[in-house]
Amino acid sequence: MLVNTYSDRIDANYMINKSMRDPDFLNAIIENVGALVVVLNHEGRIHRFNSACEKLSGFTFNEVVGKFPWDVVLPAESAQTTRQEAFELVAQNPQISVSQYTNHWRTKSGELRLIEWTNTLLRDKEGYTEYMICMGIDITERTQMEESLRKSEERLRLAIEAGQFGAWRCDLRQQFGEGSAYTSAILGLDASQPMPMEAPPAAANPLGKAVMPPAKMQIIENEMAKFENPLIRRANSWAYPML
Repeated sequence: MLVNTYSDRIDANYMINKSMRDPDFLNAIIENVGALVVVLNHEGRIHRFNSACEKLSGFTFNEVVGKFPWDVVLPAESAQTTRQEAFELVAQNPQISVSQYTNHWRTKSGELRLIEWTNTLLRDKEGYTEYMICMGIDITERTQMEESLRKSEERLRLAIEAGQFGAWRCDLRQQFGEGSAYTSAILGLDASQPMPMEAPPAAANPLGKAVMPPAKMQIIENEMAKFENPLIRRANSWAYPML
């Protein structure tokens, strides 16, 4: 069972919560839940540390049991902040039963891994925290891919702005949210203002609507669409860009 969504982790946390007093059932869930599972006692010391945690961190259960996670697997520079925000403030607030937190683990080999946690509190009859069940997923690669994509988009934007050609981003409903400065110049628009939420040919020239659908079908079919379409500038002059 792969636990990779917030609702999945809430369900799994609920199952662990219900099975805390059944050791055999608890072991089965913790080891097969498909996620990182750390159970902390009321002081914040490690009570359970499943095999997924052992594999990711490089630490065995025997090496971490009874210790504070901020003393073992958290980077020193963020350990106290994480302790306060992810454990103390949550455990001491009777209004909180479930919380989320994202922080780094430093593995035994020194590698940093970014973990997204869903934490569920198990309280006693008086409302005091007995355990915190922490269920996490490693989002290191996903975050790196998102950052790589962001940088690629930024490089593309800079290349478009440096080149003397118009470009805009649009979806298949012929809407777009931004274009290059040269696109604004072609259309006679103020580059500092957002572009209208229509495809440029349709926004600038009604005749363009007859040209766009075939081009859109080529894009849908993963083909390059290229056509010439007259556009009306804001000053009512004409431009003939190749699209």
